[in-house]
Amino acid sequence: MKTIENQSYEEERALYHLQDTKVVHCTFAGEKDGEAWKSGRKYM
Repeated sequence: MKTIENQSYEEERALYHLQDTKVVHCTFAGEKDGEAWKSGRKYM
């Protein structure tokens, strides 16, 4: 099993399709994180 630890990513998709991987103490935040409500943008 692979372990990804203490990393920061701008979006959750950075780890899309991972298999047999443990993600520990990682942060997912930034312009590309897909949470438009944080910046006041509206969904289309």
